[in-house]
Amino acid sequence: MFTILDVSNWQGEVNWPRVKQDGIGLAFVKATQGIGYVDPHFAANRAHAEAVGIRVGAYAYVEPGKASPEAQAARFVQVVGKLRRRELRPVQDLESGGTAGVEAFARAFSRAVTIALGCTPLLYSYPDFLAELKLARPIGGGLWLASYGRNDGADHGADVPKPWRGWVAHQYTSRGHASGIAGEVDLSHAPRLRPLLAHPLTGLL
Repeated sequence: MFTILDVSNWQGEVNWPRVKQDGIGLAFVKATQGIGYVDPHFAANRAHAEAVGIRVGAYAYVEPGKASPEAQAARFVQVVGKLRRRELRPVQDLESGGTAGVEAFARAFSRAVTIALGCTPLLYSYPDFLAELKLARPIGGGLWLASYGRNDGADHGADVPKPWRGWVAHQYTSRGHASGIAGEVDLSHAPRLRPLLAHPLTGLL
């Protein structure tokens, strides 16, 4: 089982060598929110994590109902640039915007990122929000599910929401702790590495 960190500006400066020493080898880092916000720690988090051998994936917190999905995808792609060989898949963080038009937005964003980066992004969301969307088929290249149970730092498992048959990563707490990070941090588990890789044929090297 692989442990994954989820970090953004809320964690401030991360001591990535200490994270690596804690045995954590995967991290998703926030890159953008909509079109107007670039996480000020993204570039440093990406570079410093990679420097100590941690695999990194970038995520976009999308804002349906504001700028178009194509514009938000373009901003994300501009910030991320080319996906590196050992990186994780990009992620669409979808957790707001009501329900009207959200499915169409999410599919359009995913399609635009796929075309630009050559890799279909994961979809990150919560069971209740996904249930409200009443999707007939999955969105994206795999589900990163946020489901906390008692949210006490332990992994209590999670039911897979329809129409998915499984998740590729499960964020099981927002109250985790890791060396190198001050305060609490989101933690996830993933049973397999390959579904998370942006370049699965070369990324295992």
